Amino acid sequence: MIRRQIANELERLTGDYPVVTVLGPRQAGKTTLAQMELPDYGYAILELPEVRQRAQDDPKAFLGQFRGNVVLDEIQRAPELLSHIQVVVDRENATGSSCAPDPVNCCCAKTFPNPWPGARRC
Repeated sequence: MIRRQIANELERLTGDYPVVTVLGPRQAGKTTLAQMELPDYGYAILELPEVRQRAQDDPKAFLGQFRGNVVLDEIQRAPELLSHIQVVVDRENATGSSCAPDPVNCCCAKTFPNPWPGARRC
C-alpha cells in the first residue's frame, strides 16, 4: 500500500497533541489512515449500534476500557464522549500524570465540531 503524504503529519500531531481529529469527506480514507498509521492504538467504531450504546450509557466506563491510545471512529455519533475526553486531557495537562498506563492520546476520525479551540486538525 502506498503511504499517504498526510501520514507524516498525523504522526507528528499525535506526538504533539493529546487529541487529533482527522476530518474529510466520506470515503476519503480517514479510517484507513488511522488504522494503518496507528496500529498500536485501541479502536472503537461508534457506527455500530451496540458500541455506540455502551458509549452513550456510560462514557467514563467506555473510555476506561482502553489502556493508552485509542482511535474513536465516527465519534460524532456519541458526542457524550467529548466532555469526558476533555476532562481526562485537562486533568493530565494540569497534573503532568495520566490516569492510564500510557499517555492519553485519542485520534478521532470523522467530522464533528471541535470542542477544543486551538486543537490541531489534520
